[in-house]
Amino acid sequence: DGLKINGSFSYLDFQYKSIAASTGLSLSFVPPYVPEMQWSLGGQYKIDLGSAGSITPRIDASHQSEMYSNAANASTNRIAPYTLINGSLTWRNEAEDLSVALQVENLADKYYVLNNFDIEAFFGMIRDQPGRPRQFSLVVKKRF
Repeated sequence: DGLKINGSFSYLDFQYKSIAASTGLSLSFVPPYVPEMQWSLGGQYKIDLGSAGSITPRIDASHQSEMYSNAANASTNRIAPYTLINGSLTWRNEAEDLSVALQVENLADKYYVLNNFDIEAFFGMIRDQPGRPRQFSLVVKKRF
């Protein structure tokens, strides 16, 4: 009864049908910030502790395939694919009006890029915006 599993999957096979020659783009290019594939999978199991409440471990994983930050796809504006894992451990009292959760985001402390600003052709600069490193949080909730 205490097991919950959730997931999602998306696949986008985008292809330009025609592009004005004046853009300088190729039909093989993909639009910016459109990954071909994304998925997520999560699971948790609520363990009943009787009058002591319950404890629920949870783990989530998500993946995003490569994408580009510019309509003119190039290696300098490619954002590499990445997979992230998050986890949590939540205690709830018997009345379920109080909970305390220890949460970890980016459990593997994976370096990944969210955004890329490629103006190399004009200013010789490429800037990446990295995603957040491993983060711990303690969340306390009380329902009234």
